[in-house]
Amino acid sequence: MKHVLVVLTALALVCGTALIAQAPAHQHIGKKIRDEITIEQPVMIGSATLKAGQYEIICDGATMSFTYVQTGEKVLTVQCHGKEMASKATTTEVYIEPGPKGVGVVTKILLKGSNIEHVFEG
Repeated sequence: MKHVLVVLTALALVCGTALIAQAPAHQHIGKKIRDEITIEQPVMIGSATLKAGQYEIICDGATMSFTYVQTGEKVLTVQCHGKEMASKATTTEVYIEPGPKGVGVVTKILLKGSNIEHVFEG
């Protein structure tokens, strides 16, 4: 009887470890993380261009949306892509590289409270 209990306990530990290893990188799936940013000049995210202004960014772990604060209009929704960081970002940071025709290209966003380094392809 003791042998069966030990085997079942070991099996449960192995299965539990496998489930943890397969957990999604976006630990905040289902929990919306939001912050506001101000863009001083137009920028591109993927093929979309965001005009200068203030935006609310909301990430639900699967998608990231950008809402133009002045009008309340959701102007862009993109899929979340990126690697898991060791800890949650303590500030929101937007990384912009020079792009075509003088329009900056957003390459990465660290969203305060998220453990994901969100990356974008140009």
